[in-house]
Amino acid sequence: MKTFRMLWLVALVGCADRELDAENPTTDQPAAPTPLDVLARVERDGSTMEWVPGATIFTGRTNAMPLLDLDTAEKLRPVELYLALAGDARIPERLAPYATATDRALASDPAQLSALRKRVSDRAAELAREIAAATPAIHERAGSCTAGQIATARSAFGRGYTDAQTCGDHLGFIDSYPDYLYCNDGPGGDCEYDLGRTDGYVCPLSDPCDYAAASVHARAMRSNTWGNAHFVSSGHRIRGLGYNCTGNGPLTMSLRYGDGDWDTQVSIDPGFYKGVYVWGSGLLQERTIAIDLVGNGHIYDGIGASGATFKSVEYEISGNAGTNDRGIFCTDTQQSLTITGTSNPQSCGHGNVSWCNGLCGGGCFE
Repeated sequence: MKTFRMLWLVALVGCADRELDAENPTTDQPAAPTPLDVLARVERDGSTMEWVPGATIFTGRTNAMPLLDLDTAEKLRPVELYLALAGDARIPERLAPYATATDRALASDPAQLSALRKRVSDRAAELAREIAAATPAIHERAGSCTAGQIATARSAFGRGYTDAQTCGDHLGFIDSYPDYLYCNDGPGGDCEYDLGRTDGYVCPLSDPCDYAAASVHARAMRSNTWGNAHFVSSGHRIRGLGYNCTGNGPLTMSLRYGDGDWDTQVSIDPGFYKGVYVWGSGLLQERTIAIDLVGNGHIYDGIGASGATFKSVEYEISGNAGTNDRGIFCTDTQQSLTITGTSNPQSCGHGNVSWCNGLCGGGCFE
């Protein structure tokens, strides 16, 4: 059963909470963003996707459809995402150092690339329908976000690392405990991710009984407010979205993974939004796809809430405290991921089955 629990309901401007946020900047002047080194860029119908060292950034504006939602984008490797959206199969020279062998094979396989692009195109069309089906945007009022802006933010940010689409709401800080299933039930099934067809060695895992379960603990912030939202926590990865609904100038959204400089600082003009996910914890892109989790006889033990991959994270907004400023601010960090291999023998009549333990055969999945 998926559960969603409110940790704090924050009514203060900017969603400040002393346990997570020791300071809440209130200046109405945004910090000057650090110029970004753009490695690659795709633009279509008023929306853009940019690749910079360590992060992917997408930009959109009111009444323009997003190229893709962050949920879908983050499940793809950075170069894989570029190939899915670009008009040709050439990997840009400046993005090439980030390409994996799988990316290069994808670029040279027209059938595989076409299938990927269709999946991404179908998802983009679904995203457009989600936004269009929401309450139509009303005339923009100073100091407020329209229903259309809220719908766009919600669909573009997606579920994040939580178990519900709540971006656009004003919930303050929340803890969420979503669960995921990995199996091969095909399109329209109940599984969030496909299960790997093989375990990386010799044991096929194509039986419909096979599945793995993941449990996640995520910490998040959801704000729809005047004032400068600020989130400080720790985790394995961070993503964020800022929507400058209305105001007299740009605001700045900054994200950090680890103790170094800001990974990204982006300026957002009124009527525009930007979404960012940081690659710094990109190992999770591999570990949240079941084929990379399945080993010979076991499922990797996930990522606990400590250790080298557990780092400080920070999300900060500045420039949203002027007269008539209003914005939507959403950020998530994932604090733990636990994955177990299991089976559903009752529905398939296999009786007592288990994951392979060294050799394939007998009661193992074959």
